[in-house]
Amino acid sequence: MLPFSEIRILNFQVMKALLTIFSLSLTLALFSQDTNRVDSKTHVKEGIWKETINGQDAFGNYEHDKKEGCWTFFYAGEKILSGIINYTHGLKNGISLSLDRFGRMTKQEFYTNDTLNGVSKTFFENGKIKLEAPYKMGALHGERKSFTIEGKPTEEIEYKNGKKDGNAHWYYSDGSLMTAYQYVNGILEGPQKNFYKGGRTLQSEVNAVNNNFEGAYKEYYESGKLKIEGKYVKGKKESIWKEYAEDGKMIGQKKYKNDEEIK
Repeated sequence: MLPFSEIRILNFQVMKALLTIFSLSLTLALFSQDTNRVDSKTHVKEGIWKETINGQDAFGNYEHDKKEGCWTFFYAGEKILSGIINYTHGLKNGISLSLDRFGRMTKQEFYTNDTLNGVSKTFFENGKIKLEAPYKMGALHGERKSFTIEGKPTEEIEYKNGKKDGNAHWYYSDGSLMTAYQYVNGILEGPQKNFYKGGRTLQSEVNAVNNNFEGAYKEYYESGKLKIEGKYVKGKKESIWKEYAEDGKMIGQKKYKNDEEIK
């Protein structure tokens, strides 16, 4: 059998079956041996132990006072599996799983020496992915995605070494694109756009420089006609801002300096 650190969840039903088989075999092993043994010479924990960790009943093996191998967790005072964590030399290494009282997986994580490293996932009750977050030694690295219970996207953001870097997209409840921003090293940089529901018609657009809106700003009617145009300087409204009716006729204008209207 592959060690748990090698397992990658390909199918929820298959993994659920593996969990059931493993937990049953381990539980039988636990109750057939003495537990909570301390070496008489070294006074350190050795062998199978039962402990309470974070309010849950935990079963697993100690080697030289350090957790080793796969530990199973149960809801306190119940024979209901709540999670599995793999340890090496007392540190989380490999897969970590959390389950609800109905045996449904709620979270899947991967660790390297107690640090998140790999794609973490949380799940809705129906088994669909709620959140998918890639980690590189504790820092978000890659595209972080969240979804509705129906599986439609709500957010997609690219990260590099823990900071937003690249495309950042937010979505309406129907899954259509609402906002498309650009980040570099954690700050807004480049074109920033908003869309009407449906994701095809542009609602507004502006450029960002060093986390501030900079240059021309334009806002549109859902028909695509220009509604508002103006200018930003270091994130503040400047100069003449004009507003148009949908037929193209100018219906108003305001003058700004340092984000304050000049009357």
